[in-house]
Amino acid sequence: MVAPSFPFASDSQVVLTYPESTLVEAETRFRRRRIQVKSVRDLATDPLTPEEYLRRPLVQRSRHLVTAYDLDSRGWRQFYIGCSLEYASAIELAIAACPADGQGDATIISRPYEATRRDRILLARQLKDVVADAGQETHIRVIPVTGHNQKPN
Repeated sequence: MVAPSFPFASDSQVVLTYPESTLVEAETRFRRRRIQVKSVRDLATDPLTPEEYLRRPLVQRSRHLVTAYDLDSRGWRQFYIGCSLEYASAIELAIAACPADGQGDATIISRPYEATRRDRILLARQLKDVVADAGQETHIRVIPVTGHNQKPN
């Protein structure tokens, strides 16, 4: 079966081969998921807040987060599309400072963190420190970056 083109349209039905566990470094099996897409969040333009990241720091993430109705389990779920076999994409995460007024680009202020248990725990620690030191004129976010070619500004 050929995977549908991405990004998915709202209300489209998609079949994914998705891991049973999305924890970093987890040995997992994959299973087929039939989903009805509600929305797609691009973390490059709508990055994670510190609270969102810290709620589950060891989850394997990708650039696109889909909110969808799982037709088989009959419940609402969120899927990081890059975790599926069809759209597999390894990303690293970094901490960025974004202007509070929403004007201007995000500035990467950390090194890229890989999808390992050790790096995700280190990211959580640094994120807590950065948030504690940030002023009200700056919003701290967690953004996807690709490869080691991204350097802090």
